[in-house]
Amino acid sequence: MAKVLISDQYLTNIGNAIRAKNGSANTYTPSQMAPAIEAITTAAPLQTKTITPTTTEQTITPDTGYDGFSSVTISAIPTAS
Repeated sequence: MAKVLISDQYLTNIGNAIRAKNGSANTYTPSQMAPAIEAITTAAPLQTKTITPTTTEQTITPDTGYDGFSSVTISAIPTAS
């Protein structure tokens, strides 16, 4: 790996960005920055719903806690078993 010079201001800015996202007051060494960034939660986990059509139209409503999601209407033709 090549050795390079980096301004301490860049590292300070990265640390400040991490703290702004995770709400901590921690200080970070350069080797701790990547794991701290990876630990930041950026979105709700994907929500999966399995449905079995009983009519030709059903409305699926996401579970609570998923901001930004609304109900979805799915039109489907049930298949014979």
